[in-house]
Amino acid sequence: MIGKHSLQIVSCLAASAALVAPASALVYSPSQAQLFDITDVTADFSGGGALYTGPGTAYGLDGDDGVIYDMDFAPGTDGFSRVVVQQDTPELTDLSGFDTFDIGFMPDLIPMSVKTYINTSSGFYESPLITIQTGSDDRISLDLSTIPDPESVVNWGIQMFDPDDGTSFAQTARVFQVGEPPTIVETPLMSFETGFENWGGSFQHDVTSHAVDTAHASQGSQSLAIIRAPGSADQFEWGTEFYLNATDIDALGGRVVPDPDSGRPAVNATQQEVDDFAALFDNDIENTKFAFDVIVDEATLNVDPGIEFPYTSYILYLNDGDGQFWQAPSSVGVNPPAEGEDPVVQTVAFDLSTLEALGGGAVEPNAPFEGFNASSGIISIGIGVNTNVDSGSVFIDNIRLITEVFGAEGIEGDYDNGGQVEQTDLDFVLSNWGDTDISDVTGWVNFPGGGAFDGLVDQNELDGVLLNWGSTSAPDFSGSSVPEPAALGLLGLAAVTAGRRRR
Repeated sequence: MIGKHSLQIVSCLAASAALVAPASALVYSPSQAQLFDITDVTADFSGGGALYTGPGTAYGLDGDDGVIYDMDFAPGTDGFSRVVVQQDTPELTDLSGFDTFDIGFMPDLIPMSVKTYINTSSGFYESPLITIQTGSDDRISLDLSTIPDPESVVNWGIQMFDPDDGTSFAQTARVFQVGEPPTIVETPLMSFETGFENWGGSFQHDVTSHAVDTAHASQGSQSLAIIRAPGSADQFEWGTEFYLNATDIDALGGRVVPDPDSGRPAVNATQQEVDDFAALFDNDIENTKFAFDVIVDEATLNVDPGIEFPYTSYILYLNDGDGQFWQAPSSVGVNPPAEGEDPVVQTVAFDLSTLEALGGGAVEPNAPFEGFNASSGIISIGIGVNTNVDSGSVFIDNIRLITEVFGAEGIEGDYDNGGQVEQTDLDFVLSNWGDTDISDVTGWVNFPGGGAFDGLVDQNELDGVLLNWGSTSAPDFSGSSVPEPAALGLLGLAAVTAGRRRR
């Protein structure tokens, strides 16, 4: 069974959804047998933990493509608590001809940060570190073009990091073989280029404030700073809230707005704008993530000298005028850089399908998020922050929806399998008009009728493009527009401690 997977994020800023083409490239993903036949090499990485295979272990095969890893963590000698597994695979010595080395990963009890690596004759190569939310099955991808000798693989492995500094025991994760990557559709929501864009501080605790910042943008020139006052370490704080209101009643608290206690604005949108914004969340909840970039700069944090391992973590909730509160099952951590190092920029993403109702609204507790009730006239979104840093600022930017579209192949006229019939496909035809051999044309993978190349680039190929111009297998977002920044609002944050079992 292959679930949904996520790729590296490609940022964009537009009023409509943007397509990020799937790799028409060849992916190597280890088999279930290879994922099972691994060795614990944590000690070689100063990791401070171990793969647990003793009595009562969950370690074993899962389905026909996956394996359950059971891990105990302990503090690492280099400041990172991790469990590392490796396979010296006799049959996997040559990855030439492949473009990426991919593995699927789904944490069971707590979010985890994960990366893969490959050792070749020339050295050690690893994928970017990604943080994966509890219950999300994501893809870890190592770009093989960065390896000069993919034909001389010695071994490969997976590094799995504990977000709680080595205090987690009996943590499990499902690791599995993946197929070809999906098409990624990104729908930009806000990027703070025009100011707060209706993200504000009405639902903050007293020790938290916010401001537009011009020094820490991941996209454009501005980001949103969430500022912690001294004395707020090791506690959850509301940070910022997006609020969109087309009514004259704050249904979240039953208060008439404007209300000096809540600080939320009075009517700041039309009902149509609320409807349009809600519609962005309705296209494919099962395969859509709410994502934003977090920028953490050591220079803007005041870390107590007694804190050996500083951390920050983030969580998401959604709300509408029915008073319902959906929250992500766990927070996602972003560790600050070491002193003197460049700021850390990391995408934090939450699967909409994993958000659950906490009760108190129109749906039953623990019910999954199935979209906003736009007719209620209110939408709010909150991002929560927790940290052991005494005070300082973290930054968020490039808030967006990321939808993974599977089965995007075979669109008539989409010759590069990019997910849409566009200029690239037309260029293929015009640049090779009249050719009878296109074997040396990089990226031309689809042909009219879904068959093979018919031996001549002519009117048949041109018709495939012109008659299907703009076609896509991705969800149609064209009927939904992102409201102007002036029509948007605010909402806050929440952090949870993930449940965990102990041996």
